[in-house]
Amino acid sequence: MKNKSSPLLILLIILLTCAILVTSGCSSTKESEAKEAISGLEVTSGSEAASQPEGGSEADSEASTLVLGEMWEIDSVDTINGGAGTLICEKAAVTETLVGANEDFSLKPGLATSWEQLDENTWEFRLRDNVVFHDGSRMTAEEVKFTLEKVIEANSKVASMLKVDTIEAVDNYTLKIKTTEINPILPGILHYPDTAIISPSSFDAAGEFVKPVGTGPYKFESFDERTRS
Repeated sequence: MKNKSSPLLILLIILLTCAILVTSGCSSTKESEAKEAISGLEVTSGSEAASQPEGGSEADSEASTLVLGEMWEIDSVDTINGGAGTLICEKAAVTETLVGANEDFSLKPGLATSWEQLDENTWEFRLRDNVVFHDGSRMTAEEVKFTLEKVIEANSKVASMLKVDTIEAVDNYTLKIKTTEINPILPGILHYPDTAIISPSSFDAAGEFVKPVGTGPYKFESFDERTRS
């Protein structure tokens, strides 16, 4: 005996298949639109960028480039006065701080190998001696002093937490910081991403911020303020 429901079953399967294909197409479109709506900036692997010749192929360039997506609009890449410290340091890994942190929030060496409180108001930081900025220059105590003084001048929140009186580059890899009062949390504040160290070449001749030139595993490549990408 013939099964009278077979044609109906076949029709139902065809309709379900069409519905799945249409839904899939809509999802792809929405996903594509969502991706276009996400702000981003382009960073390049520091080690690969340094070893790549000027005439490198487009394929080589794409292989060493990371496009960083951000859920919110990127207004600035200025780590000193533009509020981009967290983005550039923690998300894009372009810059690094003197002090790092473990998973349990205990402090660990970063660009500084060690630190010591010499008296109530004086701290001494020993710096790594093999650090190179993305512009090819070496990081010394002078560059660290330059960055921290820029941050203190521009960022009142960080300045109020650091409570710095003076910063002295004792030698190439020793930095001495005197505070205006006892500040036992100073090393912890120097883990804050807005204190990440950048090269003076991050600024132009007029002292205006141009781009973040850091020491991290990724090198800042580009950011278009008009398109936020």
